[in-house]
Amino acid sequence: MCTVPGISPTSYLPCLIALGLWACVTGCAGDKAKSDATHWQSVRSGAYHIQRVLLLPLQPPSFPSEAPFTEITLLLAEALQRSQLFAVTVCPVPTARERYPELNALPGIAAVFLLRLAQEWGVQAVVLGHITHYRSWPSTLGLKFDIVSTYDGTVLWAVDGIWQDDRLYVLSAQPLENHLASLSAKAFIGKVCTEAVQTMISR
Repeated sequence: MCTVPGISPTSYLPCLIALGLWACVTGCAGDKAKSDATHWQSVRSGAYHIQRVLLLPLQPPSFPSEAPFTEITLLLAEALQRSQLFAVTVCPVPTARERYPELNALPGIAAVFLLRLAQEWGVQAVVLGHITHYRSWPSTLGLKFDIVSTYDGTVLWAVDGIWQDDRLYVLSAQPLENHLASLSAKAFIGKVCTEAVQTMISR
C-alpha cells in the first residue's frame, strides 16, 4: 500500500472501508434480484403498431411508504426505452396531478381519457401502474403495470411482481456512507425495472 510519510497507516482505514463498500455496491449490480413475477402479453399486441408510449407516474401503495416514486418511474422509463419496443415519453408528476384527476380512479380508466392522452401526447399506448411494495431492507420492490392501447383500451402487456435483494447494504449514518446507501438503492431499483421489462417481453 502506498503511504505518505508522517501519516499513520490506520488513517487510511476509513477510505479503505469506503472503497470496499463501493466495490460491493457496484460489483453486485450485475446480480439478479430474487423475484416472484408474472407477465401477460396479448396475442394481438403486434397488430397495434405501437411507436410511442406515455408513462404516467407510478401510483404509490395504499399505505404510507418511503418509496422514491419519481425515481422508480424514471428508471422504469429508461428500462422500457432500452427494450427498443417503442419510444417512451414520461408525464411529469406535477402535470399528472394538475391535469389528470382520472388517475385517482385506477385501475378503471375511461376510453375517453385514453383518447385524450393519445391526442395530447401523440402516443399509441399508455403505461399505467402501481408500486405495490417497497422496503429499504431487505431491499424489496413490487411493481404492477399495464401497457394499454389508447385506441380501444386493450391491455397489450402486463407485469405484476415483487423483487427482493438481500445483499444490499445497511450503512451507518455518515455522509459518505449515506451516499453509498443511496447509490445501492438506486442500483437495486434499476435492476428491478430492467428485470420487470425483460419479464414483460419474454414469451
